[in-house]
Amino acid sequence: LEVPQDFTSSFQLYLRAAKFDHPKALLQIATFYDQGLGGVAKDFVESGLWWTKAAEKGKDNCMAVFWLTKAAEQGDALAQYNLGVCYNDGEGVAKNEKMAVFWWTKAAGLGDTTAQNALGLCYANGSKGVAKDNKMALFWWTKAAEQGYADAQCNLGTCYDIGKGVKKDAEVAVFWWTEAAEQGDTQAQSFKAQLNLGICYREGEGVEKDTKKAVLLWTRAAEQGDTDAQYYLANCFANGEGVAKDTEMVAFWCTKAAEQEHSQAQFNLGSCYDDGQGVEKDDEKVVFWWTQAAEQGHAGARFNLGICYENGKSVDKDDERVVFWWTKVAEQGEVKAQFNLGICYAYGEGVEMDNKTAMFWWTKAAEQGGSRAQFIVGNCYAKGEVTEKNNEMSVFWWAKSAEQGHAKSQFNLGNCCANGEGVERSDEMAVLWWIKAAQQEHAEAQFKLGICYLNGKGVEKNDKMAMVWWTKAAEQGYAAAQSNLGNCYAKGESVELDNKRAELLWTMAAEQGDSFAQYSLANCYAN
Repeated sequence: LEVPQDFTSSFQLYLRAAKFDHPKALLQIATFYDQGLGGVAKDFVESGLWWTKAAEKGKDNCMAVFWLTKAAEQGDALAQYNLGVCYNDGEGVAKNEKMAVFWWTKAAGLGDTTAQNALGLCYANGSKGVAKDNKMALFWWTKAAEQGYADAQCNLGTCYDIGKGVKKDAEVAVFWWTEAAEQGDTQAQSFKAQLNLGICYREGEGVEKDTKKAVLLWTRAAEQGDTDAQYYLANCFANGEGVAKDTEMVAFWCTKAAEQEHSQAQFNLGSCYDDGQGVEKDDEKVVFWWTQAAEQGHAGARFNLGICYENGKSVDKDDERVVFWWTKVAEQGEVKAQFNLGICYAYGEGVEMDNKTAMFWWTKAAEQGGSRAQFIVGNCYAKGEVTEKNNEMSVFWWAKSAEQGHAKSQFNLGNCCANGEGVERSDEMAVLWWIKAAQQEHAEAQFKLGICYLNGKGVEKNDKMAMVWWTKAAEQGYAAAQSNLGNCYAKGESVELDNKRAELLWTMAAEQGDSFAQYSLANCYAN
């Protein structure tokens, strides 16, 4: 099509096309302002604006970079920032993070808040070719924050909250988070600021404690879809913080957050359906939400899923799936899962029997303070099963477990002290540990304590205390204690003579195979 050259008409038509974000029209308008064509005066600032718009559309990145460079070199801050983005992302030009920082620094120096915030992130993380420098991060975020840039205000609040590049100051942190929170309800950093502010009001950090204010802030962010705020709000309704307890609202906000893949909310929602709190009990939804959380790595959900497959709760029983989920969470350091996984390998449940792997997982749990695992590891060393017999190591692990109140370990440790196995012989220490176990209803420890009091071994002789402990053991069905107690009643030793009571106790012991009781009972019938 042949028409006379007419830059003025061309410019007007490009403007009309530009209203619909036509990328090439945007570039052409930028060119007109750059060269002063079509009746417009040369205006590098205006040309930079149009090149930036063209660059944002990304339809011709190479050309956009060309024009952005021209505008940037003329001192246009917005073009400098966008040119930095192009270098950072490798759009229209080879990726070059140092050049990105170069142009962002230029733009930041001219007061561009987006560039200032970006530079702050670079220095905070030690990325984009700059050394980590918290003070420089603070410097640039302060520049942007003072101009009202919400992201920078939020970042600055965090610096003062944790003392990053500046002395900790909760009140200043609250100030900047408040500034960011008031920027509006549609910015991600505004949500983050509202979340952090809520924590400050809940804890009374940098501001007077006000749980209702915390709830208000979290509600604002939650209603705009912020998942963390939704989760915090659910906790408020669960604990009655700033609002009345309301299980239905707990389930409501957990659902909102869970649907946006907040793993802790997914786990909590599964628990709501498990307990019927705020919703009707529903085992299928329990498994569904715990699976969602588990697939995101939530340790509690993974452990609970293992239990579901172990018990066949809304899923078919599947020992292999049990092992699958417990392995996942055991590798995350969950003690209960490590202990249970050891049991699976020891008995070949859902996996091939492997005592060494069982020992591996029990040791992992024991090293983290799992008292049951410590007890079993102690047993392994005592018996020389899986590992070489080592009395000192058995004492070591039983002591760890015993100190946490594990009755069987306390009893075993008492035996070690009594026999001098893996530890220096001490009747007094034996009695000490047996008392601890006996107080937790360990029948054999109660019986042995009775022997100690009867003979004055490791403790002052006291026949009545012997009777007390044998009675406790006998009431739990411990045959030897029933037999000895029967003998006391038959002879009237430390108790009033009572042949019927003696006969009853010997009968109970004899039925369990106690030979002394059987012999004593036979004498009763013979005489």
